[in-house]
Amino acid sequence: MTARYTIIECEQGSPEWHEARRGIPTSSRYKDVMAVGDGKMRTKYLRELAAERLTGEVQPTYFNADMERGNKFEPELRAKYCFDSDVDIEKVGFVRSTLMATGCSPDGFIGTHGMVEFKSTAPHLLIEILETGRIPTGHQAQVQGQLWITGRQWCDLVIGWPKLPLSITRIARDEGYMAGLRLELQRFNEELGRLVDRLANR
Repeated sequence: MTARYTIIECEQGSPEWHEARRGIPTSSRYKDVMAVGDGKMRTKYLRELAAERLTGEVQPTYFNADMERGNKFEPELRAKYCFDSDVDIEKVGFVRSTLMATGCSPDGFIGTHGMVEFKSTAPHLLIEILETGRIPTGHQAQVQGQLWITGRQWCDLVIGWPKLPLSITRIARDEGYMAGLRLELQRFNEELGRLVDRLANR
């Protein structure tokens, strides 16, 4: 245990892992928490977590083709990254923040300061990343959220596809972004608590 978090030892994707996440926002969905516009994704996520708190049951998880592909290819990408970068990855289960009702599931810790997150993408999109050097911004909330929860200094975002070179981008802590994320998470948790209280008292 550290002052910032506790690690719940479990296999990611296991019943124990789902139970550890039940009813709290997690970094893989911070993009929804931070959603702008009409807020439909944010509201949907709020209701999903309220349902988990009120029923005491983990809600069914939606898996699309991208998620299934990522799970399938991650071991291969992990092995290639470790070989190419000459590093060892410490697997972790669920990292529960002690600062706020939230948590994350990093793909691994590296040493005492780093971590890694693996993503797969379609071959032509990976080639575009390798050619242009432009990294998709859709992972910012998840990666910065993980860095905030763990207190680590950097995360290697590894994007890959079998038979193609890896795209490896080292992402440093962005304290300004984290400040906004913390405020939004606090607001989200307060709304979630009020919603649960209203429904529980009906």
